[in-house]
Amino acid sequence: MKTVLLILAAGSSTRMGRTKALLKIGGRTFIQKILETGACAGLLDIVVTVSSSDSELLPLLAEKARLLINTRPELGPVGGIKDAVSKMLVPDTNDYFSMLMWPVDCPVVSEAVIKRMLEHASHDNVVVPIYHGKSGHPVLFGGAFVGEFKSDEVHSARDIIALADKKGSLYRLVVDDPAVLDDIDSPTDYNRLLVRFQADGR
Repeated sequence: MKTVLLILAAGSSTRMGRTKALLKIGGRTFIQKILETGACAGLLDIVVTVSSSDSELLPLLAEKARLLINTRPELGPVGGIKDAVSKMLVPDTNDYFSMLMWPVDCPVVSEAVIKRMLEHASHDNVVVPIYHGKSGHPVLFGGAFVGEFKSDEVHSARDIIALADKKGSLYRLVVDDPAVLDDIDSPTDYNRLLVRFQADGR
């Protein structure tokens, strides 16, 4: 079953003070880095959620992804996910493609981690990367769980992860990449990422 890469880039970036998707790491913007890593892992069907004010992103995404304006920003990231679910439908069915949900503020997860996640994915499970006992991103939702985001009872991706865990369908993939825990929300977070990225020689 095909996996669609969903990049969440519609956040307000209030604490950062500038659009996080356009921050640079290793000479590339966050959004470019994720697009390249996804493509190297074989993910070529890409949807990017953006806010209505993100015109700066358009040149970077032309012909590389389907853009989706988050029409429910008051719901936070899950608003964009709910809007994107309709793009995950398998044509002429009521079923869904799998979805790799990748926040733009977690930009340097390795290609090796993404490939391992895809290897362990199935239509009926959710794959979460685990580093030193902590859950990280991105998260891979099998098609059986993608449609659950449409429910009014779902307020965050954590609700779907909890549902998968309750059903015994949560696969915790232990990885050796600290980047899965990144959450670059402030200039301090960004500076720490730059230092670690240089130290790792990525």
